Amino acid sequence: MVNDTTFVPIRAVSQALDANVAWDDKTSTIKISSDYSAASSDNEPTVTMYAPDGRTIDIAQSEVEAYENVGWYKEPVVLMYAADGRTRYTLQSEVEAYQGVGWYTEPVVLMYAADGRTRYTLQSEVEAYQGVGWYTEPVVLMYAADGRTRYTLKSEVDAYKKVGWYTEPYTPPKTNSSSSGSSSGVVRGSTVYVTPSGKKYHYSASCAGKNARATTLSAAQASGKGPCAKCAR
Repeated sequence: MVNDTTFVPIRAVSQALDANVAWDDKTSTIKISSDYSAASSDNEPTVTMYAPDGRTIDIAQSEVEAYENVGWYKEPVVLMYAADGRTRYTLQSEVEAYQGVGWYTEPVVLMYAADGRTRYTLQSEVEAYQGVGWYTEPVVLMYAADGRTRYTLKSEVDAYKKVGWYTEPYTPPKTNSSSSGSSSGVVRGSTVYVTPSGKKYHYSASCAGKNARATTLSAAQASGKGPCAKCAR
Protein backbone atom coordinates (compact mmCIF):
# COMPACT_ATOMS: atom_id res chain seq x y z
CA MET A 1 0.00 0.00 0.00
CA VAL A 2 1.35 3.44 -0.97
CA ASN A 3 -0.78 6.52 -0.22
CA ASP A 4 -3.87 4.34 0.18
CA THR A 5 -3.30 2.80 -3.27
CA THR A 6 -2.79 -0.93 -3.66
CA PHE A 7 0.00 -1.95 -6.04
CA VAL A 8 -0.19 -5.57 -7.12
CA PRO A 9 3.19 -7.34 -7.04
CA ILE A 10 2.91 -9.01 -10.45
CA ARG A 11 5.82 -11.36 -9.88
CA ALA A 12 4.42 -12.66 -6.58
CA VAL A 13 0.94 -13.17 -7.99
CA SER A 14 2.18 -14.79 -11.18
CA GLN A 15 4.53 -17.15 -9.42
CA ALA A 16 1.74 -18.12 -7.04
CA LEU A 17 -0.15 -19.22 -10.15
CA ASP A 18 2.88 -21.18 -11.44
CA ALA A 19 3.43 -18.65 -14.24
CA ASN A 20 6.79 -17.50 -15.58
CA VAL A 21 7.78 -13.82 -15.32
CA ALA A 22 10.40 -12.22 -17.60
CA TRP A 23 11.53 -8.68 -18.46
CA ASP A 24 11.72 -7.68 -22.14
CA ASP A 25 14.47 -5.06 -22.55
CA LYS A 26 13.42 -4.20 -26.11
CA THR A 27 9.88 -3.21 -25.22
CA SER A 28 10.44 -2.45 -21.51
CA THR A 29 7.56 -4.69 -20.58
CA ILE A 30 6.98 -7.67 -18.34
CA LYS A 31 6.08 -10.92 -20.05
CA ILE A 32 4.11 -13.52 -18.14
CA SER A 33 3.69 -16.99 -19.57
CA SER A 34 2.11 -20.13 -18.22
CA ASP A 35 1.48 -23.70 -19.20
CA TYR A 36 -2.21 -23.82 -20.07
CA SER A 37 -2.64 -26.84 -17.84
CA ALA A 38 -1.56 -24.79 -14.83
CA ALA A 39 -3.97 -21.98 -15.59
CA SER A 40 -7.68 -21.99 -14.99
CA SER A 41 -9.97 -23.46 -17.59
CA ASP A 42 -12.59 -21.48 -19.46
CA ASN A 43 -15.25 -23.22 -17.41
CA GLU A 44 -13.85 -22.17 -14.02
CA PRO A 45 -16.12 -19.71 -12.14
CA THR A 46 -14.89 -16.11 -11.93
CA VAL A 47 -14.94 -13.85 -8.91
CA THR A 48 -15.00 -10.04 -8.84
CA MET A 49 -12.31 -8.67 -6.53
CA TYR A 50 -12.14 -5.12 -5.15
CA ALA A 51 -9.15 -2.89 -4.37
CA PRO A 52 -9.31 -0.16 -1.66
CA ASP A 53 -8.88 2.53 -4.33
CA GLY A 54 -12.06 1.45 -6.13
CA ARG A 55 -10.60 -0.73 -8.87
CA THR A 56 -12.19 -4.10 -9.65
CA ILE A 57 -10.98 -7.18 -11.46
CA ASP A 58 -12.61 -10.46 -12.47
CA ILE A 59 -10.41 -13.46 -11.76
CA ALA A 60 -10.72 -17.23 -11.71
CA GLN A 61 -11.89 -18.79 -8.46
CA SER A 62 -8.53 -20.51 -8.06
CA GLU A 63 -6.73 -17.12 -8.00
CA VAL A 64 -8.75 -15.57 -5.17
CA GLU A 65 -6.35 -16.44 -2.35
CA ALA A 66 -3.36 -15.05 -4.23
CA TYR A 67 -5.15 -11.72 -4.74
CA GLU A 68 -6.34 -11.60 -1.13
CA ASN A 69 -2.72 -11.91 -0.02
CA VAL A 70 -1.85 -8.68 -1.85
CA GLY A 71 -4.69 -6.46 -0.64
CA TRP A 72 -7.74 -7.32 -2.75
CA TYR A 73 -11.14 -8.12 -1.26
CA LYS A 74 -14.21 -10.13 -2.27
CA GLU A 75 -16.47 -7.12 -1.73
CA PRO A 76 -16.10 -3.32 -1.69
CA VAL A 77 -14.23 -1.87 1.28
CA VAL A 78 -14.44 1.45 3.12
CA LEU A 79 -11.57 3.27 4.85
CA MET A 80 -12.68 3.90 8.43
CA TYR A 81 -11.22 6.14 11.14
CA ALA A 82 -10.96 5.77 14.92
CA ALA A 83 -10.96 8.73 17.30
CA ASP A 84 -7.36 7.94 18.31
CA GLY A 85 -6.09 8.28 14.74
CA ARG A 86 -6.08 4.62 13.70
CA THR A 87 -7.46 3.63 10.29
CA ARG A 88 -8.62 0.35 8.78
CA TYR A 89 -10.22 -0.96 5.61
CA THR A 90 -13.58 -2.48 6.46
CA LEU A 91 -15.87 -4.59 4.30
CA GLN A 92 -18.82 -2.50 3.19
CA SER A 93 -21.19 -5.00 4.77
CA GLU A 94 -19.51 -4.44 8.17
CA VAL A 95 -19.42 -0.62 8.18
CA GLU A 96 -22.52 -0.22 10.33
CA ALA A 97 -21.20 -2.65 12.92
CA TYR A 98 -17.93 -0.72 13.20
CA GLN A 99 -19.78 2.59 13.47
CA GLY A 100 -21.56 1.10 16.47
CA VAL A 101 -18.24 0.68 18.30
CA GLY A 102 -16.74 4.11 17.63
CA TRP A 103 -15.38 4.02 14.08
CA TYR A 104 -16.21 6.68 11.47
CA THR A 105 -16.28 6.88 7.68
CA GLU A 106 -14.17 10.06 7.70
CA PRO A 107 -11.62 11.69 10.04
CA VAL A 108 -13.01 13.12 13.28
CA VAL A 109 -12.02 16.05 15.49
CA LEU A 110 -12.46 16.32 19.27
CA MET A 111 -14.41 19.53 19.95
CA TYR A 112 -15.06 21.42 23.16
CA ALA A 113 -18.04 23.42 24.42
CA ALA A 114 -17.71 26.40 26.77
CA ASP A 115 -19.54 24.46 29.50
CA GLY A 116 -16.97 21.65 29.49
CA ARG A 117 -18.74 19.18 27.22
CA THR A 118 -16.78 17.40 24.49
CA ARG A 119 -17.76 15.50 21.36
CA TYR A 120 -16.12 13.84 18.36
CA THR A 121 -17.22 15.63 15.20
CA LEU A 122 -16.80 14.61 11.56
CA GLN A 123 -14.12 16.77 9.96
CA SER A 124 -16.62 17.94 7.35
CA GLU A 125 -18.90 19.30 10.11
CA VAL A 126 -16.30 21.17 12.20
CA GLU A 127 -17.05 24.59 10.70
CA ALA A 128 -20.79 24.17 11.33
CA TYR A 129 -20.16 23.34 15.01
CA GLN A 130 -17.78 26.28 15.38
CA GLY A 131 -20.65 28.46 14.20
CA VAL A 132 -22.76 27.39 17.20
CA GLY A 133 -20.17 27.80 19.94
CA TRP A 134 -17.92 24.72 19.79
CA TYR A 135 -14.13 24.93 19.67
CA THR A 136 -11.28 22.70 18.47
CA GLU A 137 -9.47 23.05 21.82
CA PRO A 138 -10.44 23.81 25.45
CA VAL A 139 -11.54 27.38 26.20
CA VAL A 140 -11.35 29.63 29.27
CA LEU A 141 -13.79 32.41 30.23
CA MET A 142 -11.79 35.62 30.63
CA TYR A 143 -12.74 39.00 32.09
CA ALA A 144 -11.74 42.57 31.21
CA ALA A 145 -11.51 45.40 33.74
CA ASP A 146 -14.38 47.21 32.00
CA GLY A 147 -16.76 44.27 32.50
CA ARG A 148 -16.44 42.59 29.12
CA THR A 149 -16.03 38.80 28.95
CA ARG A 150 -14.84 36.42 26.26
CA TYR A 151 -14.12 32.73 25.76
CA THR A 152 -10.46 32.34 24.89
CA LEU A 153 -8.61 29.30 23.55
CA LYS A 154 -6.57 27.83 26.39
CA SER A 155 -3.41 28.17 24.31
CA GLU A 156 -3.98 31.96 24.06
CA VAL A 157 -4.73 32.73 27.73
CA ASP A 158 -1.22 33.97 28.56
CA ALA A 159 -1.25 36.33 25.58
CA TYR A 160 -4.57 37.85 26.70
CA LYS A 161 -3.32 38.22 30.28
CA LYS A 162 -0.53 40.43 28.99
CA VAL A 163 -3.03 42.89 27.51
CA GLY A 164 -5.27 43.26 30.54
CA TRP A 165 -7.59 40.23 30.60
CA TYR A 166 -8.12 38.03 33.67
CA THR A 167 -9.23 34.48 34.36
CA GLU A 168 -11.42 35.73 37.25
CA PRO A 169 -13.78 38.71 37.50
CA TYR A 170 -11.77 41.90 37.89
CA THR A 171 -12.22 43.81 41.16
CA PRO A 172 -10.72 47.33 41.18
CA PRO A 173 -8.51 47.94 44.23
CA LYS A 174 -9.85 50.32 46.86
CA THR A 175 -8.21 53.74 47.04
CA ASN A 176 -7.98 55.98 50.10
CA SER A 177 -7.67 59.66 50.75
CA SER A 178 -3.90 59.40 50.96
CA SER A 179 -3.65 58.39 47.32
CA SER A 180 -1.79 61.02 45.38
CA GLY A 181 -3.57 62.85 42.60
CA SER A 182 -2.45 64.50 39.43
CA SER A 183 -2.85 68.17 38.70
CA SER A 184 -6.10 67.32 36.89
CA GLY A 185 -7.58 65.76 40.04
CA VAL A 186 -7.49 62.16 38.77
CA VAL A 187 -7.09 59.61 41.59
CA ARG A 188 -4.05 57.48 41.11
CA GLY A 189 -4.54 53.79 41.80
CA SER A 190 -3.66 50.54 40.07
CA THR A 191 -6.20 51.07 37.27
CA VAL A 192 -4.85 52.78 34.19
CA TYR A 193 -5.99 53.26 30.61
CA VAL A 194 -4.18 52.18 27.47
CA THR A 195 -4.78 51.95 23.72
CA PRO A 196 -3.71 49.02 21.51
CA SER A 197 -1.10 51.03 19.62
CA GLY A 198 -0.16 53.53 22.34
CA LYS A 199 3.16 53.41 24.17
CA LYS A 200 1.92 55.19 27.32
CA TYR A 201 -0.50 54.40 30.11
CA HIS A 202 -2.86 57.05 31.48
CA TYR A 203 -4.72 57.69 34.72
CA SER A 204 -7.31 59.64 32.77
CA ALA A 205 -9.49 57.81 30.23
CA SER A 206 -10.10 61.05 28.33
CA CYS A 207 -6.39 61.66 28.07
CA ALA A 208 -5.88 58.15 26.69
CA GLY A 209 -8.34 58.72 23.84
CA LYS A 210 -11.52 57.17 22.42
CA ASN A 211 -10.00 53.68 21.95
CA ALA A 212 -8.84 53.48 25.55
CA ARG A 213 -9.57 50.48 27.73
CA ALA A 214 -8.98 49.90 31.41
CA THR A 215 -6.21 47.63 32.65
CA THR A 216 -3.92 47.36 35.65
CA LEU A 217 -0.82 49.41 36.17
CA SER A 218 1.28 46.25 36.46
CA ALA A 219 -0.13 44.85 33.20
CA ALA A 220 0.55 48.12 31.39
CA GLN A 221 4.11 48.25 32.68
CA ALA A 222 4.65 44.58 31.85
CA SER A 223 3.63 45.25 28.24
CA GLY A 224 6.33 47.93 27.99
CA LYS A 225 4.16 51.04 28.32
CA GLY A 226 5.48 54.08 30.16
CA PRO A 227 3.62 56.84 32.07
CA CYS A 228 1.88 59.65 30.19
CA ALA A 229 3.71 62.95 30.69
CA LYS A 230 0.39 64.79 31.11
CA CYS A 231 -1.70 62.71 33.50
CA ALA A 232 0.63 60.09 34.97
CA ARG A 233 3.62 62.16 36.04
